[in-house]
Amino acid sequence: MRGQIVAKFLVRAFAVALLAAIAAFTWWAWQLFHGKPHSVDAMATRQFVQYLASDPESLSSLGLIDGSLLDFHSGRLSPRTQQELDRRDAVVARFRRELERFDPERLAPDQRLTYDIWRWWLDAEIEASAPFYAAPLGDPYVVSQFGIHASFPEYMTTTHALSNPKMARNYIKRLDAFPQAVDETIALFEDHAARGVMAPRVILERVIADIDKFTASAPPENVLVSSMRSRMEKSGAFPVASVNDFALQASDRVEKSV
Repeated sequence: MRGQIVAKFLVRAFAVALLAAIAAFTWWAWQLFHGKPHSVDAMATRQFVQYLASDPESLSSLGLIDGSLLDFHSGRLSPRTQQELDRRDAVVARFRRELERFDPERLAPDQRLTYDIWRWWLDAEIEASAPFYAAPLGDPYVVSQFGIHASFPEYMTTTHALSNPKMARNYIKRLDAFPQAVDETIALFEDHAARGVMAPRVILERVIADIDKFTASAPPENVLVSSMRSRMEKSGAFPVASVNDFALQASDRVEKSV
Protein backbone atom coordinates (compact mmCIF):
# COMPACT_ATOMS: atom_id res chain seq x y z
CA MET A 1 0.00 0.00 0.00
CA ARG A 2 2.75 2.38 0.97
CA GLY A 3 4.60 1.56 -2.26
CA GLN A 4 1.53 2.47 -4.34
CA ILE A 5 1.19 5.79 -2.55
CA VAL A 6 4.86 6.58 -3.13
CA ALA A 7 4.56 5.58 -6.81
CA LYS A 8 1.50 7.83 -7.32
CA PHE A 9 3.29 10.68 -5.58
CA LEU A 10 6.34 10.29 -7.80
CA VAL A 11 4.18 10.16 -10.95
CA ARG A 12 2.32 13.30 -9.95
CA ALA A 13 5.54 15.06 -8.97
CA PHE A 14 7.05 14.15 -12.34
CA ALA A 15 3.95 15.40 -14.16
CA VAL A 16 4.03 18.69 -12.26
CA ALA A 17 7.76 19.09 -12.94
CA LEU A 18 7.23 18.31 -16.62
CA LEU A 19 4.41 20.84 -16.92
CA ALA A 20 6.53 23.43 -15.13
CA ALA A 21 9.43 22.75 -17.49
CA ILE A 22 7.15 23.06 -20.52
CA ALA A 23 5.70 26.31 -19.18
CA ALA A 24 9.17 27.68 -18.46
CA PHE A 25 10.41 26.71 -21.92
CA THR A 26 7.32 28.24 -23.55
CA TRP A 27 7.85 31.49 -21.63
CA TRP A 28 11.54 31.51 -22.50
CA ALA A 29 10.82 30.86 -26.18
CA TRP A 30 8.16 33.59 -26.27
CA GLN A 31 10.53 36.04 -24.62
CA LEU A 32 13.32 35.05 -26.98
CA PHE A 33 11.36 35.31 -30.22
CA HIS A 34 8.50 37.71 -29.47
CA GLY A 35 8.73 39.23 -26.02
CA LYS A 36 11.22 41.59 -24.46
CA PRO A 37 14.62 39.85 -24.10
CA HIS A 38 16.71 40.31 -21.00
CA SER A 39 19.15 42.64 -22.76
CA VAL A 40 19.52 44.94 -25.76
CA ASP A 41 22.25 42.64 -27.05
CA ALA A 42 19.76 39.76 -27.14
CA MET A 43 17.19 41.96 -28.89
CA ALA A 44 19.66 43.09 -31.55
CA THR A 45 20.84 39.52 -32.12
CA ARG A 46 17.26 38.28 -32.47
CA GLN A 47 16.36 40.98 -34.95
CA PHE A 48 19.55 40.44 -36.97
CA VAL A 49 18.87 36.69 -37.25
CA GLN A 50 15.23 37.27 -38.18
CA TYR A 51 16.23 39.73 -40.88
CA LEU A 52 18.81 37.45 -42.43
CA ALA A 53 16.60 34.35 -42.27
CA SER A 54 14.35 35.78 -45.00
CA ASP A 55 17.20 36.97 -47.22
CA PRO A 56 19.05 34.07 -48.90
CA GLU A 57 21.80 36.22 -50.40
CA SER A 58 22.60 38.05 -47.16
CA LEU A 59 22.59 34.75 -45.28
CA SER A 60 25.15 33.36 -47.74
CA SER A 61 27.25 36.48 -47.22
CA LEU A 62 27.86 35.30 -43.66
CA GLY A 63 28.79 31.81 -44.87
CA LEU A 64 28.15 30.20 -41.50
CA ILE A 65 25.84 27.37 -42.57
CA ASP A 66 26.23 27.28 -46.36
CA GLY A 67 26.74 23.73 -47.58
CA SER A 68 25.68 22.20 -44.26
CA LEU A 69 22.56 20.25 -43.29
CA LEU A 70 21.03 23.56 -42.15
CA ASP A 71 21.51 25.13 -45.58
CA PHE A 72 18.09 25.64 -47.20
CA HIS A 73 18.90 28.98 -48.79
CA SER A 74 22.04 28.93 -50.93
CA GLY A 75 20.20 27.69 -54.01
CA ARG A 76 17.89 30.72 -54.04
CA LEU A 77 18.18 34.42 -54.76
CA SER A 78 16.56 37.17 -52.72
CA PRO A 79 13.24 38.49 -54.08
CA ARG A 80 13.38 41.77 -56.00
CA THR A 81 9.77 42.90 -55.95
CA GLN A 82 7.97 45.93 -54.54
CA GLN A 83 6.10 43.55 -52.25
CA GLU A 84 9.42 42.37 -50.82
CA LEU A 85 10.59 45.95 -50.35
CA ASP A 86 7.39 46.80 -48.50
CA ARG A 87 7.74 43.69 -46.33
CA ARG A 88 11.30 44.59 -45.37
CA ASP A 89 10.26 48.16 -44.59
CA ALA A 90 7.59 46.79 -42.26
CA VAL A 91 10.08 44.47 -40.56
CA VAL A 92 12.55 47.29 -39.91
CA ALA A 93 9.74 49.48 -38.54
CA ARG A 94 8.70 46.64 -36.21
CA PHE A 95 12.28 46.25 -35.02
CA ARG A 96 12.37 49.94 -34.17
CA ARG A 97 9.19 49.65 -32.10
CA GLU A 98 10.56 46.61 -30.28
CA LEU A 99 13.72 48.50 -29.39
CA GLU A 100 11.62 51.18 -27.70
CA ARG A 101 10.69 48.63 -25.03
CA PHE A 102 14.01 49.52 -23.43
CA ASP A 103 14.58 52.76 -21.56
CA PRO A 104 18.05 53.94 -22.65
CA GLU A 105 18.48 55.99 -19.45
CA ARG A 106 18.25 52.85 -17.33
CA LEU A 107 20.69 50.72 -19.34
CA ALA A 108 24.20 49.75 -18.30
CA PRO A 109 26.95 51.49 -20.33
CA ASP A 110 27.63 48.50 -22.60
CA GLN A 111 23.92 47.97 -23.24
CA ARG A 112 23.42 51.70 -23.86
CA LEU A 113 26.15 51.55 -26.50
CA THR A 114 24.40 48.65 -28.24
CA TYR A 115 21.09 50.49 -27.98
CA ASP A 116 22.50 53.67 -29.56
CA ILE A 117 24.24 51.83 -32.39
CA TRP A 118 21.25 49.63 -33.16
CA ARG A 119 18.81 52.55 -33.02
CA TRP A 120 21.07 54.54 -35.36
CA TRP A 121 21.16 51.64 -37.84
CA LEU A 122 17.38 51.11 -37.77
CA ASP A 123 16.70 54.84 -38.15
CA ALA A 124 19.12 54.97 -41.09
CA GLU A 125 17.32 52.06 -42.75
CA ILE A 126 13.93 53.69 -42.24
CA GLU A 127 15.20 56.97 -43.68
CA ALA A 128 16.87 55.25 -46.65
CA SER A 129 13.70 53.28 -47.36
CA ALA A 130 11.42 56.29 -47.28
CA PRO A 131 11.48 56.72 -51.09
CA PHE A 132 9.50 53.82 -52.56
CA TYR A 133 12.33 53.00 -54.94
CA ALA A 134 14.94 52.33 -52.23
CA ALA A 135 15.35 49.11 -50.28
CA PRO A 136 16.65 48.36 -46.77
CA LEU A 137 20.43 48.26 -46.49
CA GLY A 138 20.50 51.14 -48.97
CA ASP A 139 20.26 49.03 -52.15
CA PRO A 140 18.77 51.01 -55.04
CA TYR A 141 16.17 49.15 -57.04
CA VAL A 142 16.21 51.51 -59.98
CA VAL A 143 18.74 50.42 -62.57
CA SER A 144 22.22 51.73 -61.81
CA GLN A 145 25.79 50.79 -62.57
CA PHE A 146 25.58 48.65 -59.43
CA GLY A 147 22.40 46.88 -60.57
CA ILE A 148 21.79 43.16 -60.84
CA HIS A 149 23.73 42.88 -64.11
CA ALA A 150 26.86 43.80 -62.13
CA SER A 151 26.03 42.61 -58.63
CA PHE A 152 25.01 39.06 -59.62
CA PRO A 153 28.30 38.06 -61.31
CA GLU A 154 30.24 39.70 -58.48
CA TYR A 155 28.17 37.88 -55.88
CA MET A 156 28.46 34.48 -57.55
CA THR A 157 32.20 34.71 -58.12
CA THR A 158 33.17 36.07 -54.69
CA THR A 159 30.42 35.28 -52.16
CA HIS A 160 28.80 32.00 -53.18
CA ALA A 161 31.12 29.38 -51.69
CA LEU A 162 32.13 26.26 -53.62
CA SER A 163 33.28 24.11 -50.73
CA ASN A 164 31.43 20.88 -51.52
CA PRO A 165 29.11 19.27 -54.12
CA LYS A 166 25.99 20.70 -52.46
CA MET A 167 27.29 24.23 -52.94
CA ALA A 168 28.17 23.45 -56.56
CA ARG A 169 24.63 22.19 -57.18
CA ASN A 170 23.22 25.28 -55.51
CA TYR A 171 25.46 27.44 -57.71
CA ILE A 172 23.67 25.94 -60.71
CA LYS A 173 20.30 26.52 -59.03
CA ARG A 174 21.14 30.19 -58.55
CA LEU A 175 22.03 30.48 -62.22
CA ASP A 176 18.60 28.99 -62.97
CA ALA A 177 17.00 31.55 -60.64
CA PHE A 178 18.66 34.51 -62.37
CA PRO A 179 15.99 35.01 -65.11
CA GLN A 180 13.24 35.46 -62.51
CA ALA A 181 15.41 37.95 -60.60
CA VAL A 182 15.94 39.92 -63.81
CA ASP A 183 12.22 39.84 -64.63
CA GLU A 184 11.44 41.16 -61.15
CA THR A 185 14.00 43.93 -61.56
CA ILE A 186 12.59 44.89 -64.96
CA ALA A 187 9.03 44.99 -63.60
CA LEU A 188 10.15 47.15 -60.70
CA PHE A 189 12.13 49.45 -62.98
CA GLU A 190 9.16 49.89 -65.34
CA ASP A 191 6.90 50.70 -62.39
CA HIS A 192 9.37 53.28 -61.14
CA ALA A 193 9.85 54.75 -64.61
CA ALA A 194 6.09 55.12 -64.97
CA ARG A 195 6.16 57.20 -61.77
CA GLY A 196 8.96 59.37 -63.07
CA VAL A 197 11.79 57.75 -61.12
CA MET A 198 14.67 56.84 -63.42
CA ALA A 199 18.44 56.96 -63.36
CA PRO A 200 20.13 59.61 -65.53
CA ARG A 201 20.76 58.78 -69.18
CA VAL A 202 24.53 58.52 -68.60
CA ILE A 203 23.90 55.78 -66.03
CA LEU A 204 21.53 53.87 -68.31
CA GLU A 205 24.05 54.05 -71.15
CA ARG A 206 26.72 52.73 -68.80
CA VAL A 207 24.42 49.84 -67.82
CA ILE A 208 23.82 48.93 -71.47
CA ALA A 209 27.56 48.98 -72.17
CA ASP A 210 28.25 46.78 -69.15
CA ILE A 211 25.60 44.27 -70.21
CA ASP A 212 27.00 44.14 -73.74
CA LYS A 213 30.46 43.52 -72.34
CA PHE A 214 29.21 40.79 -70.00
CA THR A 215 27.36 38.92 -72.75
CA ALA A 216 30.10 39.29 -75.38
CA SER A 217 32.12 36.23 -74.32
CA ALA A 218 31.08 32.69 -75.19
CA PRO A 219 29.43 30.81 -72.28
CA PRO A 220 32.47 28.61 -71.48
CA GLU A 221 34.62 31.74 -71.15
CA ASN A 222 32.03 33.72 -69.19
CA VAL A 223 33.23 34.71 -65.72
CA LEU A 224 30.38 32.75 -64.12
CA VAL A 225 31.80 29.57 -65.65
CA SER A 226 35.55 30.26 -65.65
CA SER A 227 35.50 31.43 -62.04
CA MET A 228 33.50 28.40 -60.96
CA ARG A 229 35.93 26.02 -62.64
CA SER A 230 38.97 27.79 -61.23
CA ARG A 231 37.67 27.87 -57.66
CA MET A 232 36.61 24.22 -57.74
CA GLU A 233 40.02 23.18 -59.02
CA LYS A 234 41.81 25.20 -56.34
CA SER A 235 39.62 23.84 -53.54
CA GLY A 236 40.86 20.27 -54.02
CA ALA A 237 37.42 19.01 -52.98
CA PHE A 238 36.29 17.96 -56.46
CA PRO A 239 37.55 15.26 -58.83
CA VAL A 240 38.45 16.47 -62.31
CA ALA A 241 35.41 14.74 -63.81
CA SER A 242 33.14 16.52 -61.31
CA VAL A 243 34.70 19.89 -62.09
CA ASN A 244 34.16 19.35 -65.80
CA ASP A 245 30.56 18.23 -65.26
CA PHE A 246 29.61 21.22 -63.12
CA ALA A 247 31.39 23.62 -65.47
CA LEU A 248 29.45 22.14 -68.39
CA GLN A 249 26.17 22.61 -66.49
CA ALA A 250 27.11 26.20 -65.65
CA SER A 251 28.00 26.92 -69.27
CA ASP A 252 24.62 25.54 -70.36
CA ARG A 253 22.80 27.75 -67.81
CA VAL A 254 24.75 30.83 -68.87
CA GLU A 255 23.74 30.25 -72.47
CA LYS A 256 20.09 29.38 -71.83
CA SER A 257 19.26 31.35 -68.68
CA VAL A 258 21.75 34.07 -67.85
